[in-house]
Amino acid sequence: MPTIVSQIEDLENNIKASEDEMDMIDRSLRLRRLSENERLDLEHKMKQLQEQIKENERDLGRLRKENRKSMLMSVAILALFIVAYLIITS
Repeated sequence: MPTIVSQIEDLENNIKASEDEMDMIDRSLRLRRLSENERLDLEHKMKQLQEQIKENERDLGRLRKENRKSMLMSVAILALFIVAYLIITS
């Protein structure tokens, strides 16, 4: 099972790749002479990529929140061990 950090990295890479593809599509729409069908296809692809980016960003936010919870839990457990050690050694 992939870790939260690796899932975050994967989503960030997916978002970056989608943004790069949107850039290329946008450049093609502005600079190239396209038939109406080609233009419509590219605009449709652009909308799909925007939706995919929004979904990935929502997932990324959830994963980051989960990562913060895990980190806080780790810090709390470490603090308990330190307190227990200090009590035992006193």
